[in-house]
Amino acid sequence: MLIDKTSVGAARLLVWALGAFGLGIFSVFDLLLRGIRDQRGFPEGGKGDPAGIVFSRHDDDNTGSRIARKVRWVVVALIPVLVLTSSTVSLRALTDPPAQSTPFSHTTAAMPAGALPELPATVGSTVAWTKDVPNLLAVVAGAAGPIILTTDGLTALRPDGTTLWTYHRQAEYEDPLISPDGRHVVLRMSVPRSESDSDNVILVLDSLTGQVTSEHPARGKGIQLTDSVVLDGDIAYDLADGSQRWTLPDDFEVANSHTKSAGHASLILERRRENSDRSKPVLLVAPDTDPSAAVEVQGIPAEDVCRGQSEGKGVVVVNGWVAQYAEAPPEEKEADGEKLVESAAMQAVTLDSLAGLETSAPIPLGRTAGVNYRASTASGTLALYPEYSVEEKKGNCSMISSGGSDKAWVGAVFDPASRTTTPASQYAGVAAAKVGVTIVREEETLAGAVVVQPGDGSDGATIPIAPGSTYLSLESYGKSGPGRGGDCRHHAPVQLAGRCHGLDAVFKNAPGVTVVVFDPEDGTRSNYRRLYGLTGGMS
Repeated sequence: MLIDKTSVGAARLLVWALGAFGLGIFSVFDLLLRGIRDQRGFPEGGKGDPAGIVFSRHDDDNTGSRIARKVRWVVVALIPVLVLTSSTVSLRALTDPPAQSTPFSHTTAAMPAGALPELPATVGSTVAWTKDVPNLLAVVAGAAGPIILTTDGLTALRPDGTTLWTYHRQAEYEDPLISPDGRHVVLRMSVPRSESDSDNVILVLDSLTGQVTSEHPARGKGIQLTDSVVLDGDIAYDLADGSQRWTLPDDFEVANSHTKSAGHASLILERRRENSDRSKPVLLVAPDTDPSAAVEVQGIPAEDVCRGQSEGKGVVVVNGWVAQYAEAPPEEKEADGEKLVESAAMQAVTLDSLAGLETSAPIPLGRTAGVNYRASTASGTLALYPEYSVEEKKGNCSMISSGGSDKAWVGAVFDPASRTTTPASQYAGVAAAKVGVTIVREEETLAGAVVVQPGDGSDGATIPIAPGSTYLSLESYGKSGPGRGGDCRHHAPVQLAGRCHGLDAVFKNAPGVTVVVFDPEDGTRSNYRRLYGLTGGMS
């Protein structure tokens, strides 16, 4: 449609074009009449002048005659415009589909029998499948495998790479949100209603079958999920059937710093802006059945200390677990105009326990600079930064990203499945792994591979790059060697961190498979990616 290329509607462009065409017809008509007059020898403006139909010099030279000449000129000029416009608009009305209809396709799957796959606890070495995906927007973890979002919509995959279900619809999509148990996927999208208007809607699907459980108009930007409700703005909807559960009390709102999954049965709230000190917002945790029972909680960081350009804000919640300072939050210190806190001892707790819904003992995490947002959300664990000094934290940890320190991006990993904290140097999973491209010279030839290198030194995965399948030459990749500590070196394997952007490869841990997302075009083609499915990792 023209609206895809310009802000001017097709109907207006059509009228402009037909108007110009009509004036052209009028000019040709006038020239034709003048030619007939000259050929037959009629005097200009005299009796028998065919051009006098429009312009006649025999009209009395008074105000009424001048007005009559102008009216005749306008009428003759408008006749072709009106005829062409009315006929074209009538044809479009008969042939065009209704404005609110959009291309749509939807396939579903039967409820799987038996136990569901679990997140791989180690890096698999088998490349089970490869997919080149244009227009990739996001990869998330469902309950039975990865779910891919492109500009066409959602495609859920089994761990072996075969398609489980699809939901494709003409819309503009935001990144999908997954419930803590992985069972439901919530998609906020803008669906075109006409060439110049659209509707913002919230779609909820069962991640196992692809069945749509509900759809409703979006109420606000703040969205949160538990295992059973989606809180959209101030209304909680049942994930299973879309029914309204309750409305937030007037003095509460969804935590603006947290739009994603929360606890299995608890939500993260804030007091409304007009009722609180916004310079020091206090988080509230509430049961998803009774928001009025919210309680204040302290010591939960709401942003990544080494955050990147577009991510790192919000509480990191993994399978209902969060990181909390084990003691009182450390005091802020001034460092070159920045207010920073020193590293401190932290512990893993469940949001449900903070809301008083269960008894779960805190698990020590050791001293850390905080939670690594990107590595945590990609791996399904709480990936923790090492202990950084205030100097190392300055400039969103620029000393670490530039190689000015030998500290890494991940110092320890808490696994919610095993409820254990493991030093990165002993961890075999993806959370502490380096991912990227390595180049090996074999005599006179170069061989390239996408690698995933676990922190404990185990084999991990090596995925050969077919010669000629990348935009850059293998020599270009080979110019960057391993960096120091958390050095964000381009075209080299690095640990995931929000501070390192423009990486060649990243990963997403999903039930039964680890998806490696490789950019073979080095950003030259927007959102074109090659996906590798790694299997064989122990769960």
